[in-house]
Amino acid sequence: MSIIDFNNQSYPLEPRENVLQCLLRHGVNYPNSCQAGICQSCLIKAKDGVVHPSWQEGLPETLKSQGYFLACLAKPETALQVVAPESAECEVKAQILELKPLNHNVVQVKLGVEDPTPWIPGQYLSLINPEGTIRSYSIANIPSQEGVIELQIKIYPGGVMGQWLMDNAAKNPQVTLRGPFGHCFYHNPEHLDFNILLAGTGTGLAPLIAILKSALYQNHQGRITLVHGGLTDEDIYCKEELDALSTQFNTFIYDPCVVKSQGCYPEALIDRRVLTHINNPQDTRVYVCGPKEITNKLKTRIFLAGVPSKQIFSDPFI
Repeated sequence: MSIIDFNNQSYPLEPRENVLQCLLRHGVNYPNSCQAGICQSCLIKAKDGVVHPSWQEGLPETLKSQGYFLACLAKPETALQVVAPESAECEVKAQILELKPLNHNVVQVKLGVEDPTPWIPGQYLSLINPEGTIRSYSIANIPSQEGVIELQIKIYPGGVMGQWLMDNAAKNPQVTLRGPFGHCFYHNPEHLDFNILLAGTGTGLAPLIAILKSALYQNHQGRITLVHGGLTDEDIYCKEELDALSTQFNTFIYDPCVVKSQGCYPEALIDRRVLTHINNPQDTRVYVCGPKEITNKLKTRIFLAGVPSKQIFSDPFI
């Protein structure tokens, strides 16, 4: 039986149990959210013992090299000594500069940081408020150009982070950021003429806009298509900005759709709409973002349409 040593206490692991489950079972209130290796909330650091690379999925190389891993992915077979993340190594302070509604339930949040250059457009970060609440959000702009980090946050009824932002951010605007993480960013390619398909629903639009702007900024030559889906017309946002970009760049196609329309947008299921834009699957790179269930469905449909799995990138939302 493996032993986890944390805060000078030893905790035995049950068979097939991960580090996070072990800590929680023993009453340790360790930060966590998705418990699926996506949100990075359970980031932890090994002081002694073997860290398997599969436990570090999605982490930047700087954190991997320092022994960081995700507690929810780790099932050690030998003893492991771990500590909570050290803020100086993996966190920075940020200031909430602006809150602006984008539609009926999405708010644009602009954050000021000392150095915006490490924050990669399209990747996601963990936002930690002064009360210790942690949530993950995608970067929706190019911070190195604009000097700020933009997030697009959906406000859920009863949502802890959303309500804190609406009620308390103006009075206490300092937050902590951890990251960036994830696979959804414009990878520097050897050639610039392949097609790009961006697909997502709701605030899955945030990283897609960032990837789009990165590609246009780097003079991407292939066709870029962005399909944004919603349930109703009011779920679509950033339309004016995206319409302007499609007018300015003839290689960019913007195609919003909704399940039930009152006449503003085409009625279509996004997984079907996306397939109409796949004309050359072997030379198409696809980015899919949004809720996990929809993201997985889209990825399957796109793969079956002929796009190789290695050319499909996603960071599903939890």
